[in-house]
Amino acid sequence: MTSLSNLEIPVKLFVGRIPTTCTEEDLGLLFSQFGIIRECVILRNHSSSQQSKRCGFVRFSNLINAIECIKTLNNSVLDESIGPIQVQFANGEIERLGLCPTQVDFPPTKVFVGSIPIEYAEADDLRNLFCEFGEVVDSFILPTNSAGAGDKRRSGFVKMKHREDAVRAISALNIKNEMEVRLAVSKLQRRGDTVSGSPSGPSGCNIFVFHIPCEWSEYHLRQYFGSYGFLVSVTVIRDRATCASKGYGFVSYDNPFSAKAAVAHLNGFLIGGKRLKVQYKRGENNASSVVMTSGG
Repeated sequence: MTSLSNLEIPVKLFVGRIPTTCTEEDLGLLFSQFGIIRECVILRNHSSSQQSKRCGFVRFSNLINAIECIKTLNNSVLDESIGPIQVQFANGEIERLGLCPTQVDFPPTKVFVGSIPIEYAEADDLRNLFCEFGEVVDSFILPTNSAGAGDKRRSGFVKMKHREDAVRAISALNIKNEMEVRLAVSKLQRRGDTVSGSPSGPSGCNIFVFHIPCEWSEYHLRQYFGSYGFLVSVTVIRDRATCASKGYGFVSYDNPFSAKAAVAHLNGFLIGGKRLKVQYKRGENNASSVVMTSGG
């Protein structure tokens, strides 16, 4: 079998949440520490301003260098005002290279677990619960006193090697209504920070969410959708007279990769006896495909 380190073929990575001040030269300097760079492209608006769309592509000469780059840079923070940078294989690259997702060492997916029953006394008890759904990298339970004096239920985290296994675990365990299980979010996302003055993201980055539970607010949408990327805006549509939720809303990201991942993973996700309907905002599905495959 050919070693990954010997695959001297171009490998394209998608890079999201790039600071607007970042140039191709800056991007090349950042990524070249991992290996030889063949190309750096920042996607820009077609208008005369040529403003950065805050995403782009980097093409490596070697697959192993690209993998090391993803492991190191993905979710690292370059600018706290826009959230952690996103570094992933460009759309279709894994299939083009003939790789299986299990051959690629992606960063683990972190899952938050709340209201842990008292019988789960040790972190290994939590690990065993999640092992049914896939490989668990790590698990831990926060100290009891962090949840408040006298609280018999605690919170913790589980890291799963594969994101699809984490999503299956969340869907299955939430049905039992014993614990709150969801994808963990960053400190920046928990504060509910969004890009000010931007009601929606770039073309191909805006999605429609239907079958939202009536008790959900924007906070709940951020909890579920924030793990897929930095949120430009989150909106639950409400009745003007009663302020009651109408059961649908909109989520906007700053890059198409995040929007595509959210649609793929959360469409059909079972919550409160209903399945979320998550799809691109009308007229943006084709736009997303163009952005995701541009640059070569």
